[in-house]
Amino acid sequence: MTTIIGRICLLLLLLAPSLLSAQTQQSGEFVVFIHAGGGSINDQDLREIGALLVKKGYVVRAPDGERDETGGPGVDYFSSFAREAAQDVADTVNARLLALKLLNENKKLKPRLQQRPSNPPGYLGVWLF
Repeated sequence: MTTIIGRICLLLLLLAPSLLSAQTQQSGEFVVFIHAGGGSINDQDLREIGALLVKKGYVVRAPDGERDETGGPGVDYFSSFAREAAQDVADTVNARLLALKLLNENKKLKPRLQQRPSNPPGYLGVWLF
């Protein structure tokens, strides 16, 4: 059962963002990008994090292996209206990483306002490690 749910979530993670990205500003939904580089997390745990966020109403793109070399762990947001969502995502991810014993107390994810105009305001970038 878990495998089927995981596969369905992965399929949704891969397909839904492209269909909904234009709708983000109108519907208030957020698109979450998970960057998992630099840490030791397996695919199953990444899928579980994605599934938790999907259950909360976020559109989650497939995770990648990128790492924020300068800023470290955090949840980037690109407009002040997204701060609450960024905090919710950070809290959700922190709780799961803590349960997996992959969270260093000094490296908890926190919301970070970014001033890059190239990213839409409804996008959230999650840097795990």
